[in-house]
Amino acid sequence: RNCELIAKVTSNDDDGWGMIVRYKDKNNYYRFITVADGGNGGPFRRLEKFVDGKRTVLAEEKLAYEAGKQYEMKIRAEGHSLELWINGEKRLTASDDTFASGKIGFMTYADGGFVIKNVRVESDEDSSQAPESEPSVPDTILGRVWSDDFHRKDIGPAWTVVDDPNPSGASHWYLSNGSLIQDSNIYRTDH
Repeated sequence: RNCELIAKVTSNDDDGWGMIVRYKDKNNYYRFITVADGGNGGPFRRLEKFVDGKRTVLAEEKLAYEAGKQYEMKIRAEGHSLELWINGEKRLTASDDTFASGKIGFMTYADGGFVIKNVRVESDEDSSQAPESEPSVPDTILGRVWSDDFHRKDIGPAWTVVDDPNPSGASHWYLSNGSLIQDSNIYRTDH
């Protein structure tokens, strides 16, 4: 239901990356996406909603991210409110009540070097907001906490990779030195 997805992220490319909350399936969810590349419509940061595969922009600012710089990201979904925080500063807000619950995740678009560290999910219910692994359960403002420091050999069963069919191939997600990394430059023409 209500949740915060918090992570440290770095992109070594200028294309797109983001965070997903209240994911139902690949056609129904909320996401934050940022693109720096002017050739791909950037620079922008957006909160978006996908319903039956149709995108609606809920909030946007025309700012780029700096390739190679680490950002502390937080996307919060509480009731009908969506908030995006970057390095402790609230940057985007939107109000929408299409999705009340769902899974969390990360996404890339034509980004050849995306690194995720120190994932933390806070939720007002049990671990159903988080990937399917063993959550830690201390008390917090929202309730339950789940975290992942990526210190193991493989992604599963904690994370599931969902690729859109496209001509440029499949993504390549893997764990290395406490990070979740995606390093294939896949893309779609309708990001």
